[in-house]
Amino acid sequence: MLNIWNSAQVIFNIAVDEMRHFRWANQALKLLGAPITVDRATLLGRNLKVPFYLQSMNCEQLQWFIDVERPSKDTSAGLDGMYVGLLRSVKQVPDDEIDATTKRLIVEIMKLIIDEGEDHYVRFSNAELNLSLYTIQTKGQTPPKPEVKGARDDYPNWLRGGAWFEDAANPNADIPIDTQVGNPKVETTGDAHILQLQSDAFYYGLLTTLTIAFALQDDKYSGAALRQAITMMFAMNKLNFELANLDATPLFTLPPQFAADPTFQTTASAKLLLQSAKDKLTAAGVDLDIHIDAGPHQGTIQAVFDYFEKVCDYFDDK
Repeated sequence: MLNIWNSAQVIFNIAVDEMRHFRWANQALKLLGAPITVDRATLLGRNLKVPFYLQSMNCEQLQWFIDVERPSKDTSAGLDGMYVGLLRSVKQVPDDEIDATTKRLIVEIMKLIIDEGEDHYVRFSNAELNLSLYTIQTKGQTPPKPEVKGARDDYPNWLRGGAWFEDAANPNADIPIDTQVGNPKVETTGDAHILQLQSDAFYYGLLTTLTIAFALQDDKYSGAALRQAITMMFAMNKLNFELANLDATPLFTLPPQFAADPTFQTTASAKLLLQSAKDKLTAAGVDLDIHIDAGPHQGTIQAVFDYFEKVCDYFDDK
């Protein structure tokens, strides 16, 4: 059981790392004069062409993470290869189009993302090794998967099978996992329904705080704001474990306004977005004063909102 817990922590910690990558990618966009974004891609990779989908953790999904993070110097292979391609493109831009200092900063950002991607490959592979003794439960699956010789099935429900899959409209024959697209079940009654609403409210709050953090022009404030936003992520993860113990799943519903990447140029507009996130959490029944104990990310959700209230003052009113 300890192997499962350790693997879950590895995967979540990589997700936390990806928040830094998210910020660095937006920092590069700002350096290039492009708008920031917290939207999620509908199609993964120029060459991979894998549609975005939600997926419960299973062996195939973990293998997909490993394949994506696999170190590559080939620009057509995985996300790592895509960043290699971006790095080469930036290096080839003439100095009269991007000044030398800006180019150097962007190159450093790309190298950091590539290097940490290689570390993620190793950590994902270790998680896969820890989970290799555990098979996927066949109960409720259509069709059930064959048992793995020597495997166990006494793990909690949060390492799940594929009861919420549906066939993709146009599967990619080169990527077996692309034959399935996540279709999470929306709970309509009981504790699972309430927890799904709260999980979505936390997701809205996370996107809100990330948007504000990314929009800050000063990197020092942007980095500190990201650390505060990650506290929201820890709180959401804790709640999602409660959902999984009920054999339910978070929905990660993308609010329409974030699909359009909300922009703001004033303190008032930033605080309006922040207040909407606070209202959603309160309406979902979340106690904002519950203490979050997550290593360096300590405090309450209310403290996170108080911090961002002050951060919003860095935007100039116009």
